[in-house]
This record gives sequence, C-alpha cells and structure tokens, in this order.
Amino acid sequence: MTIEGVEFLTYHIAEKNNYKYITSVFDDIAKEREYKKVLVLVNDINRLDLQEFVFGLDSVIICKDTDDEIKKLEKYYEIDWFEILEKRYNTNAYLSGNDLCDFNIDATHFANVFYMLDTERAYRTELYLMNKNADSIEVLCNRELLDVLKLLLPNANITPVDMIYIKERRWYS
Repeated sequence: MTIEGVEFLTYHIAEKNNYKYITSVFDDIAKEREYKKVLVLVNDINRLDLQEFVFGLDSVIICKDTDDEIKKLEKYYEIDWFEILEKRYNTNAYLSGNDLCDFNIDATHFANVFYMLDTERAYRTELYLMNKNADSIEVLCNRELLDVLKLLLPNANITPVDMIYIKERRWYS
C-alpha cells in the first residue's frame, strides 16, 4: 500500500484468522528485507502481542482495519510536530540526532511522538528509557493511544495531545 508516496508492506489479520495465520504474518515480517515500513491492519488488536511485533525496521504500524484509520494514516504526513512541540514546551524543538528519540527539546530533554501505534517506535522509546533517566523524555500521543502506550511504556512520561485539523493542512494541539 502506498500512502502519501510512502510504500508500506501491508498485512491484514481478520477475526477469522487463527493463531497459525498470525504467526505466519509475524514470520513473513521477520524475514522482510525489501520494505522498511510495515502496516498491519487488524480487526481486533487484542489478538496480537504488540511487544513481539518488533523487527528492527523503520516502522511497524498496527491499526484497526477501518476506513477512518486509513484516512487517519494518510493525515500522518501532514502533521506539523514542530508547531505542536512549540506550543507544548514554549520553545523551538529540533530533530534529534539520537536514533532512539524523535525530537530534542533542549540539550537534556527529548520527545517521542505517536500519532498511530508504531511498535518499532515504542520499542526504541523503551530502549531509551532503559538506558537513560525517564524524566529526560516525554511521549506525546493521540488520546486513543494512551492506554496501549501505558502498557508498552510503563515507565514513560506520556502526555496525550489533542490534534485538530485546520484548513491550511496543519495540525495543532
């Protein structure tokens, strides 16, 4: 599937699919060498062990198989995280040179952002938390992701951010 010019290797896990099928999807992704971004569409996210869906890829996005979720994913590339971060911290954030963090707020504070559930990003955030002071990074996310991120990142400082779409194709919190 191509979304906003970005190619995703895409899988669908339906309610009728059994554990064996889920395992085969997992095995396929684990062997993947061509695509670095994967999208897994599911009817019931609770059927997956989200902590297992980490493969060392750029991104593994897991979302419900609905038109609304696909439309939401299409909006992902229109988010102005710099604007959201500026409003949140009252300062200019910049892209982090650290592979485990998305943005630097200042020399010792970082932010990781979640608009969709990305198990690779969650894993990288957990690695950061295991190696650094948890107070040095804040996780910003959609309110819908708060509960699942609390499970994946129990030691993280997670702040839900409301995002509103503005006509100028910019997102604000």
